[in-house]
Amino acid sequence: YVHGHKLYSASQDRSIMCYEISEDGCYYVDTLFGHEFPIRYMHGLSEDRCVSVDEQTARLWKTDQDSHLIFRIPRPQEVESKEREPFTVVVGTSSKNFVAATEKGRLFLFRSDRKKPTDVVQVTNGTIDAIQSYERSVIVAGRHGFIHVYKCG
Repeated sequence: YVHGHKLYSASQDRSIMCYEISEDGCYYVDTLFGHEFPIRYMHGLSEDRCVSVDEQTARLWKTDQDSHLIFRIPRPQEVESKEREPFTVVVGTSSKNFVAATEKGRLFLFRSDRKKPTDVVQVTNGTIDAIQSYERSVIVAGRHGFIHVYKCG
Protein backbone atom coordinates (compact mmCIF):
# COMPACT_ATOMS: atom_id res chain seq x y z
CA TYR A 1 0.00 0.00 0.00
CA VAL A 2 1.43 3.41 -0.99
CA HIS A 3 0.79 6.56 1.08
CA GLY A 4 2.73 9.72 0.32
CA HIS A 5 6.39 8.76 0.10
CA LYS A 6 5.94 5.51 2.06
CA LEU A 7 5.23 2.04 0.71
CA TYR A 8 3.92 -0.65 3.07
CA SER A 9 3.95 -4.33 2.14
CA ALA A 10 2.20 -7.00 4.26
CA SER A 11 3.19 -10.64 4.13
CA GLN A 12 2.01 -14.13 5.01
CA ASP A 13 5.11 -14.35 7.23
CA ARG A 14 3.30 -11.94 9.65
CA SER A 15 5.53 -8.95 8.93
CA ILE A 16 5.09 -5.53 7.33
CA MET A 17 7.96 -4.08 5.33
CA CYS A 18 8.32 -0.30 5.07
CA TYR A 19 9.97 1.46 2.14
CA GLU A 20 10.73 5.09 1.31
CA ILE A 21 9.92 6.23 -2.22
CA SER A 22 11.92 9.04 -3.81
CA GLU A 23 12.82 10.25 -7.28
CA ASP A 24 15.92 8.05 -7.03
CA GLY A 25 13.98 4.86 -6.33
CA CYS A 26 12.46 2.78 -3.57
CA TYR A 27 14.54 2.03 -0.45
CA TYR A 28 13.96 -0.42 2.39
CA VAL A 29 13.44 1.32 5.77
CA ASP A 30 12.16 -1.16 8.37
CA THR A 31 10.32 -4.42 9.07
CA LEU A 32 7.45 -4.42 11.58
CA PHE A 33 6.75 -7.56 13.61
CA GLY A 34 3.89 -8.37 15.97
CA HIS A 35 1.18 -10.37 14.22
CA GLU A 36 0.66 -13.91 15.46
CA PHE A 37 -1.15 -15.04 12.30
CA PRO A 38 -0.63 -14.24 8.60
CA ILE A 39 -1.71 -10.70 7.72
CA ARG A 40 -4.94 -10.69 5.75
CA TYR A 41 -5.19 -7.02 4.80
CA MET A 42 -3.60 -3.64 5.49
CA HIS A 43 -4.19 0.04 4.79
CA GLY A 44 -1.99 3.11 5.07
CA LEU A 45 -3.43 5.89 7.22
CA SER A 46 -0.66 8.47 6.91
CA GLU A 47 3.05 8.55 6.18
CA ASP A 48 3.84 7.24 9.67
CA ARG A 49 0.78 5.09 10.41
CA CYS A 50 -0.83 2.02 8.91
CA VAL A 51 -3.38 -0.52 10.10
CA SER A 52 -3.41 -4.27 9.48
CA VAL A 53 -5.57 -7.27 10.37
CA ASP A 54 -4.95 -10.96 10.88
CA GLU A 55 -7.48 -13.59 11.95
CA GLN A 56 -7.73 -12.34 15.53
CA THR A 57 -6.35 -8.81 15.82
CA ALA A 58 -6.26 -5.41 14.20
CA ARG A 59 -3.03 -3.47 14.73
CA LEU A 60 -2.47 0.26 14.39
CA TRP A 61 1.22 0.79 13.60
CA LYS A 62 3.10 3.96 14.49
CA THR A 63 6.09 3.49 12.21
CA ASP A 64 7.91 6.62 13.36
CA GLN A 65 7.84 5.32 16.97
CA ASP A 66 8.40 1.60 16.23
CA SER A 67 5.24 0.71 18.17
CA HIS A 68 1.72 -0.55 17.62
CA LEU A 69 -1.63 -0.80 19.37
CA ILE A 70 -3.59 -4.07 19.39
CA PHE A 71 -7.38 -4.22 18.97
CA ARG A 72 -9.59 -7.29 19.37
CA ILE A 73 -13.28 -7.99 18.88
CA PRO A 74 -14.87 -8.38 22.31
CA ARG A 75 -16.64 -11.71 22.81
CA PRO A 76 -20.24 -11.59 23.96
CA GLN A 77 -20.58 -12.77 27.57
CA GLU A 78 -23.12 -15.45 26.65
CA VAL A 79 -20.88 -17.16 24.07
CA GLU A 80 -18.84 -20.00 25.55
CA SER A 81 -16.76 -20.62 22.44
CA LYS A 82 -13.17 -19.44 22.58
CA GLU A 83 -13.15 -19.04 18.81
CA ARG A 84 -12.96 -15.42 17.70
CA GLU A 85 -14.74 -13.87 14.75
CA PRO A 86 -11.99 -13.53 12.09
CA PHE A 87 -11.21 -10.15 10.52
CA THR A 88 -11.16 -10.03 6.71
CA VAL A 89 -10.42 -6.44 5.63
CA VAL A 90 -9.61 -3.05 7.15
CA VAL A 91 -9.62 0.58 6.01
CA GLY A 92 -8.57 3.81 7.68
CA THR A 93 -11.07 6.63 8.02
CA SER A 94 -8.50 9.08 9.45
CA SER A 95 -4.97 8.93 10.86
CA LYS A 96 -6.39 7.67 14.18
CA ASN A 97 -9.59 5.78 13.25
CA PHE A 98 -10.29 2.67 11.20
CA VAL A 99 -13.05 0.22 10.29
CA ALA A 100 -12.43 -3.55 10.28
CA ALA A 101 -14.81 -6.12 8.78
CA THR A 102 -15.29 -9.77 9.71
CA GLU A 103 -16.19 -13.09 8.11
CA LYS A 104 -19.57 -12.90 9.84
CA GLY A 105 -20.51 -9.68 8.04
CA ARG A 106 -19.96 -7.14 10.81
CA LEU A 107 -18.16 -3.79 10.73
CA PHE A 108 -16.24 -2.54 13.77
CA LEU A 109 -15.29 1.13 14.10
CA PHE A 110 -12.14 1.58 16.20
CA ARG A 111 -10.47 4.71 17.57
CA SER A 112 -6.81 4.77 18.56
CA ASP A 113 -7.64 6.04 22.06
CA ARG A 114 -10.00 3.12 22.86
CA LYS A 115 -9.29 -0.61 22.94
CA LYS A 116 -12.89 -1.65 22.25
CA PRO A 117 -14.87 -0.73 19.12
CA THR A 118 -16.91 2.47 19.36
CA ASP A 119 -19.57 1.14 17.00
CA VAL A 120 -20.62 -2.21 15.49
CA VAL A 121 -22.86 -2.68 12.44
CA GLN A 122 -24.22 -6.01 11.17
CA VAL A 123 -24.04 -5.59 7.38
CA THR A 124 -24.75 -9.11 6.12
CA ASN A 125 -24.68 -12.75 7.19
CA GLY A 126 -21.77 -13.41 4.82
CA THR A 127 -18.18 -12.33 4.45
CA ILE A 128 -17.28 -8.73 3.70
CA ASP A 129 -14.67 -8.90 0.95
CA ALA A 130 -13.99 -5.26 0.10
CA ILE A 131 -14.01 -2.00 2.00
CA GLN A 132 -12.96 1.53 1.06
CA SER A 133 -13.19 4.93 2.73
CA TYR A 134 -14.31 8.02 0.89
CA GLU A 135 -14.96 11.47 2.42
CA ARG A 136 -15.84 10.25 5.95
CA SER A 137 -17.88 7.35 4.56
CA VAL A 138 -17.13 3.66 4.23
CA ILE A 139 -18.15 1.67 1.15
CA VAL A 140 -18.60 -2.06 1.82
CA ALA A 141 -19.06 -4.96 -0.64
CA GLY A 142 -19.28 -8.73 -0.40
CA ARG A 143 -19.51 -11.83 -2.48
CA HIS A 144 -23.29 -11.96 -2.10
CA GLY A 145 -23.59 -9.03 -4.51
CA PHE A 146 -24.26 -6.21 -2.05
CA ILE A 147 -22.80 -2.72 -1.78
CA HIS A 148 -23.48 -0.52 1.27
CA VAL A 149 -22.31 2.98 2.18
CA TYR A 150 -22.01 4.07 5.82
CA LYS A 151 -21.27 7.53 7.18
CA CYS A 152 -18.51 7.65 9.82
CA GLY A 153 -18.97 10.28 12.52
